[in-house]
Amino acid sequence: MNEEQKTSSEGTTDDSAAELAALRAENETLRTQQTDLQAQLDATPPTKSKKSRVRTSFAWLLAILAIVAIVLAVDAVWLQTTLTDTDTFVDTLDPLHRDEAVVEILSIKIADGVVEATDLEANISAQLPAEIKFLAAPVTSAVRELAASAAATLIPTEAFGVVWNEATRATHKAVSAVLTGNDGALVT
Repeated sequence: MNEEQKTSSEGTTDDSAAELAALRAENETLRTQQTDLQAQLDATPPTKSKKSRVRTSFAWLLAILAIVAIVLAVDAVWLQTTLTDTDTFVDTLDPLHRDEAVVEILSIKIADGVVEATDLEANISAQLPAEIKFLAAPVTSAVRELAASAAATLIPTEAFGVVWNEATRATHKAVSAVLTGNDGALVT
């Protein structure tokens, strides 16, 4: 090797070593800065921007409105098919006259209606001699109980079911006519 090539190769080695040392120092400085920035980032609680909060709130509001709309739509469809179609309405109410709670309530209402419509206690009291007029109230109570028992026996029968369904059908037609403004349908 000649002298010129030797000097040139030693100068390159020194330059490379200096450049490598500078790059290592710069790399260490960057790592230190990165560590400091990461520590600051970890120490700072995450904050949502105002836009993000507004969007999240709006999305929740829309979700709740959608759920309410779906529930109302299902109810509206059920009401539409049940309340506007007379046969569906009658079929829906048909089993009620066989329900024990309904039978009990209806039988009491019927018995009370019979006693009140006939003014039974006053009529019994008017027919009894003055010495035993005090029996009018117990006799009225006994008649009320007898009427309620007879009604409770009659209401769950098929014969009453036919009357129940026809009364329900007539009531539905009348209410539908009034609600739709077709009052002419009431006269039949």
